[in-house]
Amino acid sequence: MPAIIRAVRTTERQPGRLAAAAAALRRAAMPAVAACLALGDLAVGVFPYDGMAWVYAPMLAIALLGRTLVARRTVRATIAAALASGLVFFVVSNFGVWLGTLYPHSASGLADCYVAALPFYRNQIVGDLVF
Repeated sequence: MPAIIRAVRTTERQPGRLAAAAAALRRAAMPAVAACLALGDLAVGVFPYDGMAWVYAPMLAIALLGRTLVARRTVRATIAAALASGLVFFVVSNFGVWLGTLYPHSASGLADCYVAALPFYRNQIVGDLVF
């Protein structure tokens, strides 16, 4: 089980990997993702934490997206799911960061939040496509 937890926790940095794993897990994808995220957070001592929903919600949405790969196992569909997964995680999780206290709650604050996250998103895309 620790290997599974470690694998799912690393998918926070590579959501495309989660989409592929969810395709393999099928019906068990959602509970497996939620359980592994929670167990991983417990293991490192950060469960629960503020903003947790902004990480868990996109990961569960990505698991749902990955389930669509079951019907379409093509290279094109896999690449599209990997890129869409990264985009979903980027948009949702950084929106949650913006709602916190780091950025002003204005259009320019939201833009600043997304711009500050772009270097991480670039690395995420590379990781998703290389995987």
